[in-house]
Amino acid sequence: MMRYKVLLFITGIVLLSCGKADNRWFPYASINLQIPINDPRIQGIKTPGNGIEIGGGVGGIILYRKLSGNRVVAYDKRSPASLDKGCDVRIQEPSIIAIDPCANVTFSLENDGTVIKGNYARPLQQYSVSEGNGLIMIYN
Repeated sequence: MMRYKVLLFITGIVLLSCGKADNRWFPYASINLQIPINDPRIQGIKTPGNGIEIGGGVGGIILYRKLSGNRVVAYDKRSPASLDKGCDVRIQEPSIIAIDPCANVTFSLENDGTVIKGNYARPLQQYSVSEGNGLIMIYN
């Protein structure tokens, strides 16, 4: 009977640990930006597949308009692969990728910031984005 209780307890812990990614490893920065859609600073993301860099977050923010779904996503520029060095990723042409020059890791902006080249597993830190009433809102 005791063995079954231990097994049930371990199963419960495993099931509770599954779910949404835990981003407590990434430094927290309060984000609450509202940018008018006609703001000249963000004209570059009117076209799907384009990305721009703006201030905010830990190392700055990359706004990228996805080719699939034509929606805007926001990533922190601080590379999770080089947090200890304080390195930021840089958008590369074509702008669907960002490269960490310190760790030589390439991230896909189109595929939720996942690693596509290099020896690292975590994606770029992503922030919530919504569009409406002539605004792009970035928040956490």
